Amino acid sequence: MAIRSKYMVFGWLLLIGGFLPLAAENYVFFDENEYELSFTASKEFELEGETGDLFFDAKCSAWSFGRLKVEAQANGEWKTVASVAVTEDYKNYGPFRLNKATTKLRFYTESGATFFKNFKNIAITEAHYIEVRDTLPVFSEKERRFEQSITVHYAHIVRPISVTSKHPDFMILQPTETVGSSDERDSCIVCVLFLPSGNVSEGVIEVTDGRDTLLISVTGVVNDTTYQFIYWNQNFNALHVGDVVPLTAIASSRLPIEYNLDDTETVEVRDGCLVAKKEGLAVLSAEQSGNSRYKPAAGISAYVSVSLVGLSATTADNMVLFPNPTNHYFEVRSDKAISEIAVIDFSGRQLMAVDGGGAKHVTVFVSHLTAGVYMVAVKGNDFYWLRKLIVY
Repeated sequence: MAIRSKYMVFGWLLLIGGFLPLAAENYVFFDENEYELSFTASKEFELEGETGDLFFDAKCSAWSFGRLKVEAQANGEWKTVASVAVTEDYKNYGPFRLNKATTKLRFYTESGATFFKNFKNIAITEAHYIEVRDTLPVFSEKERRFEQSITVHYAHIVRPISVTSKHPDFMILQPTETVGSSDERDSCIVCVLFLPSGNVSEGVIEVTDGRDTLLISVTGVVNDTTYQFIYWNQNFNALHVGDVVPLTAIASSRLPIEYNLDDTETVEVRDGCLVAKKEGLAVLSAEQSGNSRYKPAAGISAYVSVSLVGLSATTADNMVLFPNPTNHYFEVRSDKAISEIAVIDFSGRQLMAVDGGGAKHVTVFVSHLTAGVYMVAVKGNDFYWLRKLIVY
């Protein structure tokens, strides 16, 4: 496993690499010629493009000793990137991670080595990286900067990028996943919401494609720990009669949100969801009145538009979900047979589904989920039951 250098950008970043299977179309340099070195000789190569991993075949003559070494020049500085003890038979060596700005490569033998060393089939893949190039934003209560964006640049990733938070005070808003392929350079915007639990929070955002992992350190500072705000990013402009939409407003204090409607004939709030009842318009507001520790949060309002006719969801009585909040698992107990339990995030995306198998007591493990607010949908033959779930 090769380790990529650290970058200082308002904290530290760490990139850990592994082996990427080679494909000929991904080479920025390939030379199949055979070269021979004595202890007084070296061989240099000029490179172009963003460089990734180095591979080569090498051997030595009989009775030779000492190592074959490779240096790479990037940004005007030479560094040793490979040092191998070769044998009398050709073997493949690599991968050796190169700085993507490498412009020259030099092969040479260890000082004092005798006889000859041979090498051939020098291959360098296109750069594979995940990185942040700009100074990271500061989350600050003084400037009301609780939602911030981080631009992540990547190239030739092996799987779609996933982004997760390793601290409950920082929630990933967008994207949880962004598509990329091994043939492209691109970037994605990671939106982070800071939910302060104290004066200073220091967390880590993890960005990975399954091969390399970028750890981004983030810090939030709060002077007035009694201040709280509501984050709410939902659109209710195209609901159909019968639609059931999980409500996702979040208070930075993590106190429960209070929802109010100016028209309960058109829509209603039921079990943490907005239920569309008939065609019309309504105004839905999210509020948090505070407690002995937190001041009231400023309310947020959203317009709701309901049209067309759909099918209504039903609810089930005598059903319990516990523990809630949780960081490991939850159980659903019912007096009716459960066919499926689904966990849905605040964007409406189904993250997981568990087959209930007709049981009346089902356990669901959620320790792999990022801290945040989710909806649990429990389905049976004649019911559809929703509850809000908090994972911490």
